[in-house]
Amino acid sequence: MPENPARDGLLPATGTLAVSPADLFAHAGTVDELHAGFTAADGTAREHTTAARAALDGWRTGPELRTRAARWEDQVAALGGILHELAHRLRTTGARYAATESALTGEE
Repeated sequence: MPENPARDGLLPATGTLAVSPADLFAHAGTVDELHAGFTAADGTAREHTTAARAALDGWRTGPELRTRAARWEDQVAALGGILHELAHRLRTTGARYAATESALTGEE
């Protein structure tokens, strides 16, 4: 049994799950912060990689660095998209739970 059933989303003795739309919205905000930090770090890495590519342009490693940088950019774009979608889904789920609770309780 969890130490704090209410915090862990379980209601004691009922076996049901409690969902907090406020928590879902808060977690979406956390994901947005992660995305912003990730984007900033990527910008810094991209600057350094671009400088290295320019410095190694005539070397054998230049084309390999260019290939790896392109792969990195693809992976960064994919992860950025995943984080954006996760935040969106958390907000959508929170809104749907809030609307359902409102409809069931008659509160607006």
